Amino acid sequence: MQALIATVTQLLKAGPPLRLAVLFGSHASGRAHPKSDVDIAILPADATLSLGHELALAAELSRSLGREVDLVRIDRASTLLRWEIARHGVLVLAEPVWEWVRFRANTASEHADIAESLDRAAELLRRRLAGPAGRRI
Repeated sequence: MQALIATVTQLLKAGPPLRLAVLFGSHASGRAHPKSDVDIAILPADATLSLGHELALAAELSRSLGREVDLVRIDRASTLLRWEIARHGVLVLAEPVWEWVRFRANTASEHADIAESLDRAAELLRRRLAGPAGRRI
């Protein structure tokens, strides 16, 4: 994984300025297999970074790494996805260095705000799936 992070870091530093880049998914968790894509979350320094620039960056990463790259904009991701990135992601780069800490703290706060509602929704879904007989899942 360290070689992957080093390569991704080098490639990202050559692209548009980023405040944050995080490896997540199967490569971050150690569950990657030969056909796994590479999941990278980015937070551009310029929030108006165009889709064309994002696609060009993803294409360059894919070409250089020899596998598909799924590039996710942190500033456009759902709270649940940001929570997964914050909890299980591996930092690739942060400019300034405290950006990673700030992202994780803000995301934890946002997740805490919705956690109770998510738990209630999950319980209602379990009950509905259990059906009228009330069997538990």
